[in-house]
Amino acid sequence: MGENIKTRYESVIAKLDYFIFVKKSYSLWKHLIPFSIAALLLLMLSIPEDNLLLQLARLLQRPSLLWLPASLLTLISIVVYYYTIKVQIRQAYLWSKSKPLRLGSKSLPIDDDFRRTVCTSFAYIILCTLLAYVVLWSIPDRGTASSNETIFGDFWASFLLAILSLTGIGWEGPNSWVESIGIKSQDYSEGRLAAKELTNILKRVRNKESNEKDVEDFLKEIENLQSNIKTNLEFEPEWTIKKLEDIRNNLLKLSEQVKVKFSTNNEVGYFAIACRRQSEDQFEEFIEILNTLSEYWEDWYC
Repeated sequence: MGENIKTRYESVIAKLDYFIFVKKSYSLWKHLIPFSIAALLLLMLSIPEDNLLLQLARLLQRPSLLWLPASLLTLISIVVYYYTIKVQIRQAYLWSKSKPLRLGSKSLPIDDDFRRTVCTSFAYIILCTLLAYVVLWSIPDRGTASSNETIFGDFWASFLLAILSLTGIGWEGPNSWVESIGIKSQDYSEGRLAAKELTNILKRVRNKESNEKDVEDFLKEIENLQSNIKTNLEFEPEWTIKKLEDIRNNLLKLSEQVKVKFSTNNEVGYFAIACRRQSEDQFEEFIEILNTLSEYWEDWYC
């Protein structure tokens, strides 16, 4: 019974992780929870007159020249926060596959990084905006709280403060809790770089003859990719570990195949032939492993 519940839970989290960065709850602790605690403290202790949220709400309630820099600041903050999330997601995931988004008769390729970045940043901005708005709503005697101007100003102030706080400028939150309780994010920067180099080598040798350096570089980048996966396994949730271990095992097999088939000066020329899927019977296992790994790096497919 317990195992069944655990399996279902992991399945739900995996589906959610397809859209939002939730692995190991790192992003929740890094973004949403510190802001939630800051909002809760203000609700408990009452918001002081000099609080940034209250000052923004007063400035944005009525049309004025301040709306221009406020609009610019809002736009810049959105862009900065988007790229903050994007960097964290690129570090937390080893690969990013593209899937077409159909728009009528046309299709637009959307990769995993873009989808997760948009959905994650949107979700946290909206949730934090609502939390900030609740804080403003809880303040008694704020005048015509039902007027459209006040509602618009409050919402814009809440939205702007939420983005500023998420980028580390507005409300200060206990971000150090993330490290204190032992939650750490993966860092696949080196692994992504190694996978990119492997892709470049495969593309290069498919268009020219291979040499000894091509084989050496290929083996070196396989080792770098394996090492980076191994380093990050301890930070991965259980539902992702099996897939990463399968990748490591296939990389190990690929390395062995390269050493066996293309290790001597007379054999290095066959490396390009195998990567082009020529002489398939002779290099069947090498080609099969590359095609298996192309599930994650599609350019590897022979």
